[in-house]
Amino acid sequence: MFMVGHGHLNMFYSKRQLIDTFMTYQDSDNPYHNLQDLKIVEENRKEDPYPILEDKAGTHVFRSQVLSSLKHLEELKTCVDYLVIDSLFKDDSYMLDVLKMYKEEKEDLEVIDRLKNKFDEIWDEGFFYKKTIYQHKG
Repeated sequence: MFMVGHGHLNMFYSKRQLIDTFMTYQDSDNPYHNLQDLKIVEENRKEDPYPILEDKAGTHVFRSQVLSSLKHLEELKTCVDYLVIDSLFKDDSYMLDVLKMYKEEKEDLEVIDRLKNKFDEIWDEGFFYKKTIYQHKG
């Protein structure tokens, strides 16, 4: 089994190129195709900008927080064969720092703070500790 262990999780995908469609509707050119620095900001949640990417496959919207599973590596070893460290929206220096922490299996709070500040991002643990509303049947 594999899972994304670090990075922005994709929370919405449409095969349609929604930005291009909107720009066409506005009778404008689309300078945003394939750019990786676009964000959607909701009026009610201005503190949570969602990265968005439009490419030839369609439109992708990602979670605003970065998933980090550094604190859970020992547990994940028992059930995950491959842990994906997603480099989308990040540069090489970011990835080298993050990969080093995962390889050494320990958090470096100084490096984490530097990366969070440089990329203006929040790291969280996703749904590791969120209780589900669903009941197991059987």
